[in-house]
Amino acid sequence: MPNPKQITRRDFLKLSGASLAASILGIRAPYLLPDETVDESGRIFWHGRRDQAQIALSYDDCHLVTKLQTLEEMLRERPEVKVTFFPTGEALLKTNDKDAGIWQRFVDGGHEIGSHTFDHVNPDVRSTKSLLDDHKKWLAALNHVTESRPTIRFGRPPFGSRSPAYSEMCATYGLISTMWSASWGGDLALAQKNMAEVEYGDIVLMHTSTQDVDINSPVAFDLLDERGIRAVTMSELYLASITEGLGSGNCGNLSYYGQTCPE
Repeated sequence: MPNPKQITRRDFLKLSGASLAASILGIRAPYLLPDETVDESGRIFWHGRRDQAQIALSYDDCHLVTKLQTLEEMLRERPEVKVTFFPTGEALLKTNDKDAGIWQRFVDGGHEIGSHTFDHVNPDVRSTKSLLDDHKKWLAALNHVTESRPTIRFGRPPFGSRSPAYSEMCATYGLISTMWSASWGGDLALAQKNMAEVEYGDIVLMHTSTQDVDINSPVAFDLLDERGIRAVTMSELYLASITEGLGSGNCGNLSYYGQTCPE
């Protein structure tokens, strides 16, 4: 499989288009579905292959620098675990002010960053122009806190609100709109139930809260290790899907805010 770090955004999106064409022809493809509320170019990534022992762990919002530092230490002790962060632009700036270089350290550690808007306003109440300007502001914040200016391939809308305007913003900036097929956040008892039902290819949602970082994350890391499931970046999960086809299956779990994975 190609190395995600060696693929340009243009080539990445070409592979995405080929994957969508394959699905139309009946060839097995990743769970990358046309959004019925927009034109056919609108695509949403829900999960990766169901026949490879790997998932993508993702952390949203990222406002608490102390929780980021705790997670950074956990990940340093588990170099085989890679995660994807979806911070807001405000969180990028605020946390970097308190711990200069923290985001560049995550990038250097092999982790990935995706867009989660600058100010976490619901896309349902924003125009396309507002979201385009917002992403430009988010990118400026990212470039301010990282020296390497990492490639951004994925965007996750606040509250999971996949509005037509958000889809248009993603299409303009070449982002892949990314959702989730499982939630391991919140109350530990519920999170453990969801963890026990993990499926290969899941995109897992968590937040950088005390509960999700200090309590749920160590349990999640141990479970993945016991089951021999790799935690990879969103790019690696996505590329494995679009370059090699997708196995059958669906998430079968309730997702954050009561959403369910589409059939």
